[in-house]
Amino acid sequence: MPTVQSSKSSNAKEFKVWFSSTEASKYLGTTPNSLAVHRSTQADSHPIYYRKGRTIYYRITDLDAWIESGLVSPAKTH
Repeated sequence: MPTVQSSKSSNAKEFKVWFSSTEASKYLGTTPNSLAVHRSTQADSHPIYYRKGRTIYYRITDLDAWIESGLVSPAKTH
């Protein structure tokens, strides 16, 4: 999958734009099987993904957006 090159320094670093299911699960702290269950049984409860043949890919930005969509504000105390 494609990589993006950072232009912030002369020692430009490359970082991945797309993660495989295994990489995405490590990034999220879960298992590839858990992501597969989310994709197959919980319609709106999974990060956006891209399918190429039998392989699933996730964009890092979509994983971050999915994490942020689950943020809950702490309850205010009196």
